[in-house]
Amino acid sequence: MKNILLILFPLIALLSIFFYPNATLVLGGVALLVSLAFAIRSIIQKHKNKPNNYKNILRELGIFAVTLLLVILFGGLAGAFVNLYVSQFYGAILGLVCGLVIAFAVGYWIRKGISKVSG
Repeated sequence: MKNILLILFPLIALLSIFFYPNATLVLGGVALLVSLAFAIRSIIQKHKNKPNNYKNILRELGIFAVTLLLVILFGGLAGAFVNLYVSQFYGAILGLVCGLVIAFAVGYWIRKGISKVSG
């Protein structure tokens, strides 16, 4: 049941763009905070009862924070540029798609870079 809610909540936030534009910012922020809380909880649960758990938790949270900042930066820039150069109506849709693709690419590159560095 928890997994279904995690999938439905961001979809509700996206659908609110069309039906309730005033609530979109609040729903998007809540969806972001809930997903961040679950990500941090899973990192802490992963390193529970392991040696050097505080060091590993801080390292993974640091990597997570850097990845999140880079994804927001590059995904937001790509989405803004696409939105700027394409028409007003289709630019928002293409900007969202382009931002998501760039976000996944940045996450993939960071994962590959970390795996090469660590080992």
